Amino acid sequence: RYLRLGEMANPQEAGLSAASSIALMLTSDIRVLFYLTALIREICAAPLHSILVNVVRTESYFHALEAGIHIANRRLTRIKQSKGTKNLFAKPSAGAARESPIAGHLEGFDLAHVYEHLLVGLRHSLTQAMYVPPAPAEIPTQPWLWSSQEKHGMHVDALTWIPGILERFQSYPELRMEVVRYICAAATFYTGPCAPSVGPDHRDGASGEDDDRPMTAGRTGSGVPVVPLLAVQTFSLLQPDVLEILTKVLETGDDPCELSLACLAVSNLVGYEQEYRTNDKSQRELPFEALQRLVYAVKQVLKGIPKLPRDISVRCIMYTYRTISNMLGFDSLPMTCALMETGVLDAIKMTFDFFFRDVAKIESTADYAFILQNLLLLLRNWATAGCKAELQATQLKDIGRRTREGSPDHFLQVLKDNVNDAGLINLMVKALFKITDTPREIPEVDDDYLDMVYTDFLVSIRTLLKRTDLKNSMKWRDLDQRDFERLLEQIKEHRYRRTAIFEDEELINILYLMTKQAFMYERSYFLDYLMTVAYGDQRDGHTLMQDICAVCCAIISTQNSTGGDGPTCNVAHVVSDHAKFVHSLESVPDPRMQLWHYRLLVGWSLRPKVLDEVSEDARALKFVVDKLLDPLLGRYSVVLVHNISVLRHVPLLTASGHLSIICDAYRNLVPGSKDERQRRLLRRFLLASLRNCMFHAADLDRELTDKDLEATVHLCDAVEEADIPMYFA
Repeated sequence: RYLRLGEMANPQEAGLSAASSIALMLTSDIRVLFYLTALIREICAAPLHSILVNVVRTESYFHALEAGIHIANRRLTRIKQSKGTKNLFAKPSAGAARESPIAGHLEGFDLAHVYEHLLVGLRHSLTQAMYVPPAPAEIPTQPWLWSSQEKHGMHVDALTWIPGILERFQSYPELRMEVVRYICAAATFYTGPCAPSVGPDHRDGASGEDDDRPMTAGRTGSGVPVVPLLAVQTFSLLQPDVLEILTKVLETGDDPCELSLACLAVSNLVGYEQEYRTNDKSQRELPFEALQRLVYAVKQVLKGIPKLPRDISVRCIMYTYRTISNMLGFDSLPMTCALMETGVLDAIKMTFDFFFRDVAKIESTADYAFILQNLLLLLRNWATAGCKAELQATQLKDIGRRTREGSPDHFLQVLKDNVNDAGLINLMVKALFKITDTPREIPEVDDDYLDMVYTDFLVSIRTLLKRTDLKNSMKWRDLDQRDFERLLEQIKEHRYRRTAIFEDEELINILYLMTKQAFMYERSYFLDYLMTVAYGDQRDGHTLMQDICAVCCAIISTQNSTGGDGPTCNVAHVVSDHAKFVHSLESVPDPRMQLWHYRLLVGWSLRPKVLDEVSEDARALKFVVDKLLDPLLGRYSVVLVHNISVLRHVPLLTASGHLSIICDAYRNLVPGSKDERQRRLLRRFLLASLRNCMFHAADLDRELTDKDLEATVHLCDAVEEADIPMYFA
């Protein structure tokens, strides 16, 4: 009670009692203030099983802590204003017999020590609220409870005086350490067991430390979102003072523990800010230059990680990877470019080589798995954020608009220099092989873990391949194609084992993008897979995946037929009934997709087995002949009908109407088309088909129908002069 009355500046005017006046004089003495705050520190820093915890959880303790902060700030203000401070018996009184015993030792008391004690008290008020559950009789508004701490005035007002004491007491490193610890406690406040039901942040599935990871906002038991006020308002990274303090620590800190705590605080605060920006539609303005300076500081920490103690360096790499990953999730074109411009990816590659060149360098398997998971998530965000930013910058350039932070041309150049498609894929492949192809046994790498990292990898690959497809910029020679292809095989087998879905849409889309951009498969694994999906009998109806795989097969066949030396598509063990394959073409809704399948069938028509099955099936043969009149498939049907007429002419000759359609197709190929050479060749094939059917007939009078005979005779008025000899034949 007396300490709170000590806030009065002039006890005589306020009419305070003698006891209150004495209390005010005592608290104005640096020695009394020092020992008072030291007592507060000792009480709050006691172990959680100590009886002193009950002292902390009282109104009197918080009154004393608040009063200590007020008195210290009042004393500092007087010092800054060059006003004298009041210390009891600091000098011998006039006429006194001797000097007071308590007048000495003043030089051993410093206000910096007082602030250190107070910061410890503030930090422990947070940590005790995180780990000490409320008693049944306690009400929610009591200041030591979790629900009250995040809104408590002494935390809200802390940033009004912390920057000032750091500036004044720069020669006292312990004070900065306590400030970092305090901010770190606020940044991890929502991970404590006494917090409301809060879910883990973005797939942190294999953490080596469950209580220091950033968490999502979560929800209370009533379903109301929990906004982490301490992390996104009071100690938000967008607060200039918080950002300045943490950046300066990362830039100048030489204490490994201080660096580790600062990295943890930055990581968590960036994570909360990213989550808040995702949920909040107002999109608070970002201080791009200050955040870029922070990234430069993070890069400096990454470069210095090999010099840190091993346990601390492992922690720092976790925190810094998460920091960069979450910053990329801010969904801001200027922020993405500012981050990439720092060259932090080179430092990330260096740390990966340092830690994972020797698979036993990281002792904890949980840390080993968690770091790689975060690295893959970072690379996914790097690829997706970079491609999205590139699209936004291109749109700005097209409309002739620039932002305050730079021109679209500048952004595009930064993205071009830092989104290296082949380099990112190679790094991801190496990271995944450190998980799946390592002599070290890692219990944390289970099927759920692999599901997450494989999904991140596939999303990254699909994003980058879409970019290179649009820009025609993929350089396969820069990619380690053998390892890349082998890893995709592992992923396909894992996903099939987990889902039992053979036609993997995500993987097929990636294979299509690879094939379209002339990827040369070194193994036949995916060629067989594409053929099976396109032409296998494992489905009842037609699917889009079937069309996509058919396109891939046609592209691969074309590539290999023009000089490619890789494996080719072998359909012999996939399509067992070619007539049934023709039937399935009827159900293909898109004519262009129908074309890809039909081209492949025509390519098989040199095989007697194919000709036998198609010609003996009346429905299949009718489909082939009818397509002679199709503007898209007609030229392919000409080749197929000709091949049938050479070896299996009887069904063509005896089925009424087939030869008539051949004659109609000949008439349709009138002179004057764009490709005259092709038109002449197709007409020759059609006449050759008529000739073959009639030449090989055993009994032409019996086998040739009147309709077809009439159509053949009437064709004479359309026969070109160059075709007359063949027509008469």
